[in-house]
Amino acid sequence: MFNRPSRTLPISTFLTLCALTFGCSTNYEKQVVISFDSKQTYASPILASFARQFPKDEFQVVKRSLEPGYKPLPSQSEGASLQKHPEGDVVWDSDLLRTLKHQRQGLLQSRTWAVSRNWPSSFKASDGTWVAFAARARVFLINDQAIDPTALPDSVCDLGAAQWKDKCGVASLSSPSVRGHWAIIASQCDSIKLDASKDQSIATEKQTLDFEKWTDRLSQNAKIYDDEKQVASAVVRGEIHWGVVDSDIGIATRDQNPSLRIVFPDQTNSGFGAVLIPDTVSVLANSKNPKVAGRLADFLVSDEVEARLTLSDSATIPINPTPKLLSRLLKGVDVKWAKTEYGKLIDAWENVVELSAEKLRPNQRN
Repeated sequence: MFNRPSRTLPISTFLTLCALTFGCSTNYEKQVVISFDSKQTYASPILASFARQFPKDEFQVVKRSLEPGYKPLPSQSEGASLQKHPEGDVVWDSDLLRTLKHQRQGLLQSRTWAVSRNWPSSFKASDGTWVAFAARARVFLINDQAIDPTALPDSVCDLGAAQWKDKCGVASLSSPSVRGHWAIIASQCDSIKLDASKDQSIATEKQTLDFEKWTDRLSQNAKIYDDEKQVASAVVRGEIHWGVVDSDIGIATRDQNPSLRIVFPDQTNSGFGAVLIPDTVSVLANSKNPKVAGRLADFLVSDEVEARLTLSDSATIPINPTPKLLSRLLKGVDVKWAKTEYGKLIDAWENVVELSAEKLRPNQRN
């Protein structure tokens, strides 16, 4: 199937021509334009395989980069505002909150998706405007040579614990995964029980997490970096003992540094579980080629594509309840996952901005 000749231009040639001319002379009805962000490093071969699967269709796939979804340090008044609306037909995005914002703005097409009937309801929009797939986990990257093996962190709440002052780290709100992670925590604070044996300065009277107090302590204790790769590099150097990163960054860093370890946080009986941050696919409401756009969207959330992403260096975690492959990240591990209603995170994110945007600036203290 993947070696079948195509009647379209080679995708690399076509994309080069588009980049040079800022447009294409081909009839738009013969194109499908997909917007995606820089996180999708495996997009080109996947899109090329999609085109090869339909050799009788003379359409062409045009890639367009998404603008950053949010300003790095938004003010309270513009906390969840987008810089610009996406254009084209299909959006493949690793920024979950940006997809939810597009949904709220009415920019996405409601449709019936070709996914399993057992697809988890929390990983697809109730109105059919998006489907989540190929998730990354939020994990601890730990430097075993730097940390005391008898005193390990077990919860993301430990970012606010005094014992880890300047020994732990996380990326700033410029990271889409941090934004999604913090929104999930903010939406579940009332159910996040804190260990009574730990510092209770971040607890409410009911012994649950006080988000505002936690982010305040986090800003004093943790080193906050510009992005996930900087966090991972700091762990490698021993500048910090552990950091919270996306699993794709964590596994790539660990593969090159055997002294590092990946740990899933919040796995105790009272822990709320490790957080998944999925990619999403959506079709734009104003798509000029909705038929091919829908075909491409269904292809991206197919078992075939999830398997390819799982096999890739990023080792993503399939959302399909009956996947072809399981991520090597999960080998020999029984993970407790946080229960999250992803479609309800926009309001939580706006609260995150209001409560913590100024606190979570990069500091990188020495």
